[in-house]
Amino acid sequence: MRKRPRPDQIAAILRDSQSDLDAGLNIDQACRKAGIGPTTYYRWKALQEDPISNEQLRIPELEAEVARLKLLVAELALDHRMLQEALNKSHDRLPTSLNRQIIIYLLKILSSIVLATAGA
Repeated sequence: MRKRPRPDQIAAILRDSQSDLDAGLNIDQACRKAGIGPTTYYRWKALQEDPISNEQLRIPELEAEVARLKLLVAELALDHRMLQEALNKSHDRLPTSLNRQIIIYLLKILSSIVLATAGA
């Protein structure tokens, strides 16, 4: 079983094949001389002309992360709104000092959750 050529070997084969084509050989002759098939030649040539970069490979991964974070932000905004409504309703029933303590405590929790998710 033959080993798969390294990228530098592929580049050398393509360079040699191109020089053979420039010298007047047809594609079949140049590929036979290089020891590859025409299909392999065209596939390697296409990959060399338009290589897939790491950034292109990471795009779907990053889009999934963005969708996850959007969902998390929406949930946190909903939690924040529910807490504010609950505090506004209970404002009349609780003493002011206790109300302030609850608000401060809930805001600390909410901000720590937001900071934790932003760092993740």
